[in-house]
Amino acid sequence: MNQSQVARRLKIGRDFVRSIAARTQFRCSHQHLTVEQRDRIRRMREVDGRTIRDIAKELGLPPSTVGGWSRRFLESVEDEGGTAVKPVRLRIPRRCPVHGLVDLWPCVACQAEKN
Repeated sequence: MNQSQVARRLKIGRDFVRSIAARTQFRCSHQHLTVEQRDRIRRMREVDGRTIRDIAKELGLPPSTVGGWSRRFLESVEDEGGTAVKPVRLRIPRRCPVHGLVDLWPCVACQAEKN
């Protein structure tokens, strides 16, 4: 639901809804992350090892936005030739012969060792 729909449903002005959204730093749905935000999230996850909730709180973003993007970005493995392997998250863990139970298939660790 966008700001105009909220204003119509509550029978208040759109400008009032926008001012509340701006003051509370509420992000409307369907807004994409900027390149700077993506780089910052990646750095905070990979280098600092921070949790999704911590990152979302610091950047003022919903945890679902941060988590969704970081999962899509971080769950891919690329070899030296540039071929990307996109593992699938399994509902039921599968046993890798080398690394034991994994919830991403093909096993990310095995794919990384091939390089």
